[in-house]
Amino acid sequence: MEKQTLAIGDTGSQLVSKFNSNFDLTTFPSIYFIESYAEDDDPDDTLAFQRCIDDMPDSVQFTSGGGVILLAAKTYTISSTIICQKSIKIIGAGSDSGSRIYLAANSDCNMLEFGKRNSAESCSIHLEGMRIEMNPTQADGYSNVVCYNYLRHSHFNDLFIVYATAANFIMTRDDVGALARNTYFYGCAFEYGKGYSVHIGHDYNLNISNCYFGFGQTASYGIYVSMASKHFIISNSWFLTFNLQGCITLFNIQQVHIVNNTFDGSDDCYAGSAHIRLAGCDNVNIGGNITHAGDHHYAVRLDAGNTNVRIYDNQWLSYSVAPYYFNDKAVVKCYNNKMMSGKMQEDDGTATILNTATYIEVAHNVFTTPDNVIATPQGNEVIWIDTITATTFRINRVGNTGNLICNWKASVKTY
Repeated sequence: MEKQTLAIGDTGSQLVSKFNSNFDLTTFPSIYFIESYAEDDDPDDTLAFQRCIDDMPDSVQFTSGGGVILLAAKTYTISSTIICQKSIKIIGAGSDSGSRIYLAANSDCNMLEFGKRNSAESCSIHLEGMRIEMNPTQADGYSNVVCYNYLRHSHFNDLFIVYATAANFIMTRDDVGALARNTYFYGCAFEYGKGYSVHIGHDYNLNISNCYFGFGQTASYGIYVSMASKHFIISNSWFLTFNLQGCITLFNIQQVHIVNNTFDGSDDCYAGSAHIRLAGCDNVNIGGNITHAGDHHYAVRLDAGNTNVRIYDNQWLSYSVAPYYFNDKAVVKCYNNKMMSGKMQEDDGTATILNTATYIEVAHNVFTTPDNVIATPQGNEVIWIDTITATTFRINRVGNTGNLICNWKASVKTY
């Protein structure tokens, strides 16, 4: 089928006007519309969508190659997997402006698949400005978006990916020695994935920023990276932790920055789970995050094999237990973190043992039982400290003559 060319000012201008104005359309070699391939009165857009992609030129260009499909502000209903094995841009009117790809009930398939299986051939994917929604009646095991193998310079912006019987978004890799590189998520929302919101099998330079990870189905993960990777930044995102086993779970990643995120906690998380959980990672910064907890999970959990981890300037709210678990404290520098309820990693003050007393119970404001408590008398008396608990400690003296003022400091170790 010959592609209908619609330029700005032609009959397709209402579609083009919905295109993100941040892009210069003149840089694209070809602009395509699914409507050009649709059969009259066919409510199923699967064939038209696939024909549109198949009609585009093959390209491995990472910026302008392969052309662009513009989606109107309407629903495109599909009933089988849309497959794309070439570089492509698919741009909608906006995730909240009507552009929607919808998998019909009982279709039992993945929605969108990009890249070639068992191949080291690379391609670049750019998805922006649409809602990608699966009818939740599908059988188990199907995802909204699946990317295979060697993606390069791929962007996923302003997407609302909702309902899946597997991951909302999965990037997988066959054993062909090809790493995905330079993958960017910005302003996306993920909800009601089963198992995972975003599951990355392999990547080099992953940047996830200003995204939302919402309700997961039972025992789900937010971001889950299961294979050795490098250079990750996860920042300025919001994680709703209901029903999750973990918000950010990373294995064997080098150079990780998890900064300025908000974790809205829930008692419905699983025992031993964590907002941030790492194993085998090296050169990690976890800073400036705000976490709201329940009784069953940690803000940060470091399992075996991590090295060079800095945890700093985080705010931990409503933890009834210690907000972290470290398998090996020697690899961690943990400092300037604050319990938002007012409790701190360290607290200090003065206490007065009265004239007739031999000790005083001092209430501290440290979030758990202090590792270190130091007291210094403002006088020539021998004192000692005992009975240290999560809320108090005792300063003792030998005699009971006159009031004795003591300066004290209590702290949890900064590892």
